[in-house]
Amino acid sequence: MSEYQNPIPPRHTKEMKALVLGLPRTGTSSLCSALTILGLKTYNYYEIFRNQEQGHFQQWLSAIDAKYRGDGAPPTKEDFDRIVGDFNVLAGSPCWMFVDELLAAYPDAKVILSTRPPEAWLQSLRQTVFALLGSRTWGVASLADRFAALHWRLLHRIYFTLSQGEEPWRACAERPLLQSYHAHNEYVRRRVPRSRLLEYRPGDGWGPLCAFLGVEVPKRPFPHTNGRTSFVETERARYWSLWRKMGVVLAKGLLVVGLVVVLARIAFSLV
Repeated sequence: MSEYQNPIPPRHTKEMKALVLGLPRTGTSSLCSALTILGLKTYNYYEIFRNQEQGHFQQWLSAIDAKYRGDGAPPTKEDFDRIVGDFNVLAGSPCWMFVDELLAAYPDAKVILSTRPPEAWLQSLRQTVFALLGSRTWGVASLADRFAALHWRLLHRIYFTLSQGEEPWRACAERPLLQSYHAHNEYVRRRVPRSRLLEYRPGDGWGPLCAFLGVEVPKRPFPHTNGRTSFVETERARYWSLWRKMGVVLAKGLLVVGLVVVLARIAFSLV
């Protein structure tokens, strides 16, 4: 990994209970909510936002660049511990990109592979994150905030890796995306002993999950989060917030330019 270091020292004190290594848009957010209900502390993409001041965007970008671009040493257990803190579940993006590294770092953790029918998975991506990535105006808006810019970079790293370098929102990316989907799932199946692996599909409910973890089934319904509508509403709110910030920045810039012009005219009149 790069030399960027989290200003907060490593503090991972909990045993890693589970690794959710399914690809994005396979129900990982709902699984995270379910695991939270079961009393586990789950780290997923939203925690990167919550810990952006602690450098989590930069650390994941460094880890991806080290593994997939050869830029630095691959991430180690110490690197993951520094990010994870006192969480005992790692889930979703970009965790799925580090199957070997996470299995080596946490050899006793159980593994959950979330899957869904490939075409439904691809359709979900098109209706959510690919609509975002294919928007030029979203990319421009992200320049208004350094963390939004890092979020934008991280999304590009994740999904361009998944699409094998093709622009993921374009039709030409469909084949490599489906190849990556099948290859990733098969790789996890080969790497993880069946006794430690649960394949989970949206709609399976509490039963298989609780049996796998050895806990009682809660009486409350299984959660369903980050669906298409929720995703779109969240990103739309973030989008307009960035444009408002961009407007403030531009207004301040115009004010400064106007002041400079006025002062220049005054100075010129005195010559």
